[in-house]
Amino acid sequence: ASILERYKSAEIAVESHLKDERRINQNKREGLIKKLDALQNHDDLEEALQAARDAQRAWQPTVTGRRSDEQKLWKRFRAAADAIFARDKERQETERSEINTILDKKTSVCVAAEQLVSADSISSGDITKLRSQWNEIEPVNNKQAKTLERRFEKALQSIKNNSQKGHWKQQLEQLSTIMERHDLLETLEKAIQKGENDALIESCNQQWLDMGCNENTALDTRFEKASQGSLNEKELKKNAGSRASLLLDLEILLELKSPPELAEERMQKQVERLAGAMAAQKGDQSNLLEAALKRLMAYYESGAVPTENAEKFSSRLIPVVANLESRLTALIEG
Repeated sequence: ASILERYKSAEIAVESHLKDERRINQNKREGLIKKLDALQNHDDLEEALQAARDAQRAWQPTVTGRRSDEQKLWKRFRAAADAIFARDKERQETERSEINTILDKKTSVCVAAEQLVSADSISSGDITKLRSQWNEIEPVNNKQAKTLERRFEKALQSIKNNSQKGHWKQQLEQLSTIMERHDLLETLEKAIQKGENDALIESCNQQWLDMGCNENTALDTRFEKASQGSLNEKELKKNAGSRASLLLDLEILLELKSPPELAEERMQKQVERLAGAMAAQKGDQSNLLEAALKRLMAYYESGAVPTENAEKFSSRLIPVVANLESRLTALIEG
């Protein structure tokens, strides 16, 4: 055979091979398009996405056909893949919208908490409500959510601190009011026991009325007994015993000195009665103050005592009250 015939024979063989390869490759790519078309509404979007990515990597024409045919095939493939990616984009946008809505809710609670920080009056119910509102919001695990979490907790801690300061401020104001009434009652009770003139007693009665409404019924009862002159010796001594015990409790709690003659009794109290409960209270400033204020209130409400006891108790009460006022002021200003 001539060279020309051999060339033509080889050309026909190559063309036949290319035709077969073109057909095989085109069928493969048609198969990819068909597969992606079938996954358009597939329930498992992640599986469909992975198939689209795999198809993109597998889309490698080995022998191209006519340009117009290749363009049509590519457009069909691109449309099938893009439809799947569009579903993913829509899902992401929906998720972002949902997350932004959640973050907006968290931000609103943060703002409400921060506004409450400077409120004049804060109740435990306010704090509980904020915590409940925060917990009702769906959790989100991203950087913004963590920042808002820290912001909320910081505001909540400030609210608790201010609420506690408000509580101690109220206690200090109440202490001042009770002390004023107690001092007047002591003057009235001493005057009655000493048989002072009626003018002094009447003056005390008028001062009590001028102080206005009193929410402490125990002090009102104490005033009524004094103003009616119903102070019997037995009750006076009983009240003195109660006050003496409360004063010693207060001196132990606040770590203040007691009269030397009470050293043994103080030791006995510490060992037998107060070692456990008061030791625990000493470990916490708030618990200690609450315990001390409770005993001080009981002291004021305990009723009249003999004049000689009242004077001794008064000198011991001064450092107790000063200590409590100092502790309360430190907590309020701290």
